[in-house]
Amino acid sequence: MDYNKFKFDFDYIKKNCNQKKFLKDIMDLKSDDMFLNVMASCFDHDLNVISDLVDYEIISDDYRDKKNQEFKLTINKCQFDGTLLPKLSDDFKLELHFDFGIWSYYTISSKIKKNYLYIFCDRLSFNTERFYDGSPRTVYDKHDLCDNFVKLVLKEKLTKVQFFEQILKWEKEPGTTFSRGSGSSTDGVDYYDLYKKGKL
Repeated sequence: MDYNKFKFDFDYIKKNCNQKKFLKDIMDLKSDDMFLNVMASCFDHDLNVISDLVDYEIISDDYRDKKNQEFKLTINKCQFDGTLLPKLSDDFKLELHFDFGIWSYYTISSKIKKNYLYIFCDRLSFNTERFYDGSPRTVYDKHDLCDNFVKLVLKEKLTKVQFFEQILKWEKEPGTTFSRGSGSSTDGVDYYDLYKKGKL
């Protein structure tokens, strides 16, 4: 596909993306933003080839351009709430979802692969009203993602409690951003408190 014909339109991308290719990319490369892999799969590309890498960077830059901010905002919200992959294909189903306000973890099942993708998403600035220089953050800034990637692939489905316990294990990893005490959702649900009380 000629890049000049590419459209930042969900229906267009859904029709033209190569599911097999972007699944391989998000599981093998563990990129910071899964949707960039989805868009790149609309092209015949190899990220190990310099010329293809340049095209990939062009897509990434244009995606972040102000002219596409409404589209990106919609995609960012879908990435955070776990509905992006199910909207792209009936192969995917959202199984579990934990919203921690600025982080989310969710489980997506794949009928074709017969496995479960355990995915992390980070919108670090969601609760921050202003930049360091004092200027206000827009809704686009707040929903902008730092990370959205597959963290684990399993053949079996974890229960809600098992998945939460796995999240607690990830919390202890060096460099992790999640911390106990920040286990409340955007709507104020304290998952950690429910877990301790056996009511999760």
